[in-house]
Amino acid sequence: MPHLMHYNNDWLNYSGAAYSELYEFLDNALQVAKKPLPFRPTTAKVNNVLDALNALSHVRGDRWEPPCWLTGDGPPPKEIVACSNGLLHLPTGELLPLTHEFFTRNALVIDYRPDAPPPSRWLRFLDELWPSDADSIGTLQEVFGYVLVPDTSQQKIFLLVGPPRSGKGTIAHVLTELVGAQNTCAPTLNGIGGEFGLQPLIGKQLAIVSDMRLGRKTDPAAEPPPGGHQLHGGAEQGDGGPAGHQQPDPVELRLHRRA
Repeated sequence: MPHLMHYNNDWLNYSGAAYSELYEFLDNALQVAKKPLPFRPTTAKVNNVLDALNALSHVRGDRWEPPCWLTGDGPPPKEIVACSNGLLHLPTGELLPLTHEFFTRNALVIDYRPDAPPPSRWLRFLDELWPSDADSIGTLQEVFGYVLVPDTSQQKIFLLVGPPRSGKGTIAHVLTELVGAQNTCAPTLNGIGGEFGLQPLIGKQLAIVSDMRLGRKTDPAAEPPPGGHQLHGGAEQGDGGPAGHQQPDPVELRLHRRA
């Protein structure tokens, strides 16, 4: 694993477009002696290996914050969307080659295709939701574009309000497929307020809170929405702060999430 990285208590490895969390990397380990032997891990052995790997691969969270260039020079990182076939520079439309020198934890699982045909079924679906309402369709397009980039400067939370079977779930599903399931989390309002409530947001680009019913159990100061309407939405994260980690030490980092 030539691009192993230890960052904010997470073990990451470059997966070809982004750095993904690594859970198992000693499964096939061998002990080097006169001939390779099974590793037979113990607590002491595992801790020794992790200490050695940490010394070689640790990236300081107070110095590097994804997205960023680890070495070399390139376009401003917040102008880049990592796709499965390259790094798309939004201002110019240029598709740069993928490289492990670009540190991002989020990459789309789709190719960038400037010649792709219009999504006719999706456009028809939007016309069914908002007939003769180009402003609503245009606003949703802005929302989709905003969640693709690592920018929270607008400090916005997006809410889809409506009765059941009004298209909210379909929009959330399409948005998840566009951003990538591995880049999306689905927290609850009660969970976010807990000790480890922000942990699911670490390394994610989009948080979707489905069936967001407001009431005294969620917020004692809130009243249930009239008419039994449901809301799809979530929390905009842009300010730094401690994110509870189910590990000995919390981490201090900035959560770049749109919802």
